This record gives sequence, C-alpha cells and structure tokens, in this order.
Amino acid sequence: MSIKSTLNSAFSYSTVKIVTIRDARLGIIHRLIQLAIFTYIVGFVIIWQQQYLETESSMGTVLWKVKGTSTGTLAHNNATTFASSEELINPPSEVNALFLATRVVQTNSQIRGECASFPAVECDTTSDCPSTFNLTDGLKRDMSAFNGKCVNRQCIYQQWCPQEHDGNFTSQNTTQMIQMNEVDDFTVWFKASIQFPHLAPSKVFSTIKDPTPRPRSLHPNSGNLFTIAELLAIADEVDGEKQITTYGTVKDKGCVLRVSVDWSCNLDKWDVTTACDIRFNVLRLDSAAVGDGFNFRSSEYYRVDGVENRDLTKYTGVRMILTSKGVGYKFSLSRTILQLSSGLALMVVATTFCDFLLQYIFPERQRYKLYKRDIKGGSVQTHADMYEETDDDTFAPVISGYDDYA
Repeated sequence: MSIKSTLNSAFSYSTVKIVTIRDARLGIIHRLIQLAIFTYIVGFVIIWQQQYLETESSMGTVLWKVKGTSTGTLAHNNATTFASSEELINPPSEVNALFLATRVVQTNSQIRGECASFPAVECDTTSDCPSTFNLTDGLKRDMSAFNGKCVNRQCIYQQWCPQEHDGNFTSQNTTQMIQMNEVDDFTVWFKASIQFPHLAPSKVFSTIKDPTPRPRSLHPNSGNLFTIAELLAIADEVDGEKQITTYGTVKDKGCVLRVSVDWSCNLDKWDVTTACDIRFNVLRLDSAAVGDGFNFRSSEYYRVDGVENRDLTKYTGVRMILTSKGVGYKFSLSRTILQLSSGLALMVVATTFCDFLLQYIFPERQRYKLYKRDIKGGSVQTHADMYEETDDDTFAPVISGYDDYA
C-alpha cells in the first residue's frame, strides 16, 4: 500500500449524501416516527408538563387566630363549667403549630415525698414491691432508684405526692378532669404567606385577601376560616385510607393533624390577590399502628411555707402542624427555545432508524447500500460518471452488476 493510499484512509472525510428512496414503507415509517416525536415534544413536554415555564419551589409561614367558648364537664361530680379559647391553647402563641385542648386533667398541690403508687400495689414485705411498672403505652418505668418499701401493706415510693390518678376521678382525689364539650365549634383563621425570591422577589402572596376572615362554608375554594369540625372531617389517616374523624372520636385521646397550605402561583400576573391557586390539605398523622392521640404535661412551681409545691396539668387535644409550601411559575423564552431545539434534534432519530431498516433489514438492502454509500478516492467523479438519466427525467446512481434486483 502506497503512502498516498495510507494517508487517504487515515484522514478520510465523511459527508452526507442525499438519496431519495421511493419506497412507501420507509416513507410511512419515517413520517410516523416524526409524528410521534412531535406529539411527545408539543403534547407531553410543552402542554402537559409545561416545560416552557420556569418554576421555583418555596416555603412560607402560617400564623393563626382561634376564637370560641366551650362548656366543660367535671368528671368527679358532673358539674358544668366553661372555658374560652385563651385557656385551652397551650402555648398561647406558636409559629407553624397550634394546640387546642379537649380534655384537661389537673393534680394540684403536689410536694416531694413518699406515697403509694397508682395503681396501688399491696405487699407484705419490701421485697414484694416491684422495681418496674408497665405503662399504658407498652413501656416499662424503672422505679428501682426511688426506694420502694412496704408501709401499711402498700408499696410507697419517693415521688411527687399525691400522685396523679389519671382515670380515677372522685371527689376524694386531688386529681380532677374537665372534659370540654364544644371545642369542635371553635374557629381557626389561618394567615398563611409565601414568597418566591428568585422569580418574584418583590411579591408576597397571602391567604388574607380581605381584612376579615373568609369562612370555608361560604367560600369553599378560597376560604381561610375553618371550624375544628371541618378540619377533622377532611382529615385522612397516615396510610391514605379515609377515616371518619369527628370530635367525638378524638376528644378523649386527642389527635395530630398536619394542615398544609399548598400554593400554585402564576407569577406573570400582576395582581397578587388572584395570582395563586390555594388549597388547604389536612392529613391525620396519628394512627393505631403508631399510637393514636396526643397529650402532654406541664407544671407550675411555687412555695408554701418554704416548701416547694407544684400543680401538674395534663392536656389532651388536637395538635396541628402547619406548613405553607408551593410552586411559582412564569413564562421563560429560553426554556421554550430549549424544548423546541430538543425536539428538532430528536427528529434525527427518525432518519437514523429508517437508514438502519434500509441498509440492514429490508430485502433490497444490498442495492440500497450502493445508493447510500460511496467511497471515492483520488479524483472526484463527474456528475455524468456517477448518474444516469431515467425515463422520468430524473437521475439515479449507476449500479453495475446488480441489474437483476427489483
């Protein structure tokens, strides 16, 4: 092999050759693939997924205002009392969270000392007093460090006395319970807001479109004032299955709700009061599988005659975790050009696939290869050398030795 031939092979150059193949099979396949690509880009990417839009995800804040008054029933004597929202909200102010009590258990005037456990454990000797207790949640409480001993046939321990007697409410006990009756009629005004600092840094979007709240019952699609009963009615279980949740089913044990304010904002609109689609979604987070209900205890300390006392209060009720999240979107010329350019680039797939069929699959592949591939070396062939005129005044490549092909 000469040096010239070696150089020509090593530094060969490929260029596109345009050949019109009059074959309906290839033409139909080519057009169908192009149509599928066009449908994907325009129908799915641009229209369905809206990839011509620039989007930004963001988190906001939720403030709230609760109003209401409820009667309460004292467990030990069925007497009636009442409480307003200020007394049942604890703590009185939280950002992105809210607790509203439905049941209050109070044990007042406790002091550090030795007293019987609850429930009481009878004994003959100190060795009969257990060092651990089974709690209602399935856990065990270790009492070995609290010097349990047998006194008057009862096990006593070092603890705050008198001990809380939750579930045993009599006029003789210092532990008393108040069951609230109409907390489900309390109203919650959600004051949510969100901002998209990248796409719209000067705009703040809020659920407060009017100086007064908009009741959900009167404004199903834009209301921001809910009753507790309405929130419970639209709450779901954590596993996604619908559960009938009413005040009657949660007032004794409480519940945990996630109230999510979801935003979808068209940032091309100038009016911030109409730019967003706002939806309130409520999900119940507690379930029987992981422990239903919600409660906590708090205590207040004070001194009487130099002795430290405390009042212990157990609150059971509706705990709400509040979130504000959303997506803002606006038209983007650069993204539109990018998607259209990607669609044009994908059109090459149709040509590549048809070339594969033409050269490797169809029965006429050997003849079609001669139309498709030419290897030229040395001097360039003239137009007259490469083509011959056909009967219909068009030109076709000269193919020698393959005249027997259809």
